[in-house]
Amino acid sequence: MAKIGERLNTIGELREVIKHMDDADQICIETIDLETGDTQDLYPLYVDEIEGIRLSDGTNVSEIRFCQMDQKEWGIKTK
Repeated sequence: MAKIGERLNTIGELREVIKHMDDADQICIETIDLETGDTQDLYPLYVDEIEGIRLSDGTNVSEIRFCQMDQKEWGIKTK
């Protein structure tokens, strides 16, 4: 199982890492600008589910995507 700071690939790994967290704890996705190395929070965000993905081994899985929302819609000033 993955640990804090390690790459996560599955819902099981995510559940293991966040099992101690409370339902009121917050989500923030962070990205890194490849040109400057600066970090940026991708907030606010929404969740999208894609079902029925067939892997090359024939396994069917679903995927959860965390997607950045338009910050202007939420009244957040952008650069």
